[in-house]
Amino acid sequence: MNVLDELYHGRITEDEAYDFVESIIDSDDAPQIRELSGMNPAEYTAFGHGAGLKNVATWRHEGWPKVCGRCSKPIEPEAYGWLIHEMSDGTRTLKHIECPPP
Repeated sequence: MNVLDELYHGRITEDEAYDFVESIIDSDDAPQIRELSGMNPAEYTAFGHGAGLKNVATWRHEGWPKVCGRCSKPIEPEAYGWLIHEMSDGTRTLKHIECPPP
């Protein structure tokens, strides 16, 4: 199952998406969780760092954050070098591991 597509398009609920991922984690197939859930490496990394399935599904379909949530400078999701950052309003975005100097 491509859990992010299913969630984004409303074919499964967020709870069902987490149940599916947890069922893989609790199985003998846990080493293949990324492949079995349909996530690419960046998506799985973001999920593993706490982005949440709904966030990652939205980023897949609507575009990943392009600026750092801490310093507002450009960030390249495909180049890694980022962590998940929770904004004051509770939304999640990306931040540089080390923000570039001004």
